[in-house]
Amino acid sequence: MTDIITPPNGLVFLTFSDEIVPLLKRGLIPLSAPEHSDLPGYEVETGPQLAAVSEEDYQRHMQAEYQRLPANLQGLLTFDAFLTQAQGKRALIEQAMVDKQRAQAQLQQGQPQDWLWREGYSDASCALAWSQAGYGSVWLGIDVQQWPQAEFHAVRYESHWPLTFPERLQFDAPQRSPLAQQRLILPRAEVDKTIQVGGQTQWLLYLPPKAIRLVLLGGRISPRLKSALLSLLSQDFRYQRIERAQMTLSARTAAWQFSRVR
Repeated sequence: MTDIITPPNGLVFLTFSDEIVPLLKRGLIPLSAPEHSDLPGYEVETGPQLAAVSEEDYQRHMQAEYQRLPANLQGLLTFDAFLTQAQGKRALIEQAMVDKQRAQAQLQQGQPQDWLWREGYSDASCALAWSQAGYGSVWLGIDVQQWPQAEFHAVRYESHWPLTFPERLQFDAPQRSPLAQQRLILPRAEVDKTIQVGGQTQWLLYLPPKAIRLVLLGGRISPRLKSALLSLLSQDFRYQRIERAQMTLSARTAAWQFSRVR
């Protein structure tokens, strides 16, 4: 009888294709840069910005500038005289105020270039997720408790996303909610291992072998990839303990199921 398994709850599944064998040999996984991907919502959007400086804001700004003058200058120059002297430079002062406001808003908002991410899935039986990843893909079931460096976030499927990063990377469109995605999001500054592929930088993160609980092979995995992967898992002492299974069609229900691979 075929040995059918049910993937345990609580795992996050990272998906790979042919690159999985060399990656497992090195114990590394690549992370994506948001600006080089089609991740929804990564684009920088700004909230309402100061288009013009009101008289009240200008007066408040100039009063603060006046208060910064040394006491001896304040004794020689009234505030009204200070305003009169600055009148010829008012346009430049207002532009500087606008530029400062924009810079502060951008700083508070953050930048996608400060972050790296990796997509994952919570439900190994989700046909839509397998269709998106490819039925010839390989899924690594990760126990996140055994990977302290990685921080996964359940994706929130809402129409309106926040402006700030990295929070913005945790959202997706409501119609994609059946995917039950998880996103690994890390500050780029914390990932120091990189390689150059095709003139682009790829960031690599160490994946502890003990964090891999299960390896799932897609139902349409190529024989070459299946042979290479199973050979690695059997021969490399870091991975010999990991359970592995392949998608098969149930003869009784015609649905996908996972059959243990020896």
